[in-house]
Amino acid sequence: MTGRRSRSSGIGKTRSYAVGAALVASLLAVASASATRVAETECSPSTTILESPRSHSLEVQAKGINDRGDVVGFADARDGKSPVHAILWKGGKAADAIDLGVLPGYVASEAYGVNDRRVVLGLLYDTKERAVPFRWADGRMTVLKGPNGRLVYTDNPGSGGRNSINSRGEMAWTVIVRGNRRAVRWTSEGKATFLPALPGHTWTDAFGINDQGVVSGWSRRLPNEDGEENPVLWDASGKVVPLKTAPGRADGIAEATNSSGLTVGYLGNAGTDGMPGVPNTDPERDNAVVWQSRSAEPRLLGRPAPVHVIAELVDVNDRGQAAGTAGTLTNSGFALAEPRIWRTGWTSLKPIPFPSVSRKSNPFVVASVNDINNRGAIVGTVYGLASKDYGSLRRIDPVLWSCAFGG
Repeated sequence: MTGRRSRSSGIGKTRSYAVGAALVASLLAVASASATRVAETECSPSTTILESPRSHSLEVQAKGINDRGDVVGFADARDGKSPVHAILWKGGKAADAIDLGVLPGYVASEAYGVNDRRVVLGLLYDTKERAVPFRWADGRMTVLKGPNGRLVYTDNPGSGGRNSINSRGEMAWTVIVRGNRRAVRWTSEGKATFLPALPGHTWTDAFGINDQGVVSGWSRRLPNEDGEENPVLWDASGKVVPLKTAPGRADGIAEATNSSGLTVGYLGNAGTDGMPGVPNTDPERDNAVVWQSRSAEPRLLGRPAPVHVIAELVDVNDRGQAAGTAGTLTNSGFALAEPRIWRTGWTSLKPIPFPSVSRKSNPFVVASVNDINNRGAIVGTVYGLASKDYGSLRRIDPVLWSCAFGG
């Protein structure tokens, strides 16, 4: 994972497939012509915890959703003794869910994105806990290879992996090449291309891809685990486009962009407070941010964040609706994050509720919001803990927020 960026999508625990548990991989506008074709109906906001199709699951997570309401993620089995498998919940229902399984030579799989043709992008893990990206379609799983046709490995997707496949089947991810992070885009046929860094930069990271093939992410000058990141887009031709930052907020990520060019993410100060082995600098403070276009000044949502306050938007749909989290970061790096939404015209983030059962008997509840579709449905994972320590994990709930914007 990439330093402090791991907090954006969840809990980082060592995987141990030998003992079966694959615990917790990731914590924390305009409407386009295609969006206008999405019927808007009156509805009431609701939250649903997805059921696992596998027997006696302990860890179940929801990572992506398409406009049909299909959800992808992963689940273990046999009380954690069986490694996680990628899951496709057709229509968000356990009764219609598909266990995507693994290819020979691999022991676990996770799914992170799905389009309306039910093409799935995810990761396969081998016995050495190395991860390779895969594509699944019509019951057939294939490994995605690098630009040279060779196998490429990736790492814990805590620093990305959302909104990772578009309607045309193009995909984006980050791989590790000789120790360096490299953003990659694949065509629908699986042909890979490395995406370039900004001049003078060495690392790149892909977070999402829209229906025009525009990839969102960051470019970093220094190849280290806690460097300043410049939010960028890569256009359909592969050209890297830097997004503007703000005074005191030069560090950030373009996490998603929609078909109209509205981009969301966050900007912060790259604080290193509380990181083991790293000299203390300014305490971290991050603002959720929107860019109305590639050349626009960033719009920080709310006042400049006070110390230890973090907020980000992780995805935006073609109706200008976005989802993310906001919360506080302790000196130990623990993030108390709650689910938030935003839409064009709003001046601040608004909360959406945790499922009541997630809060029950869990003193600390943390949300990792992952994806939003063009109907405004949101998926993510909610973690219940006994204390401010991920070692005290008590509950994992894969959550679907329906009609979060009220229709």
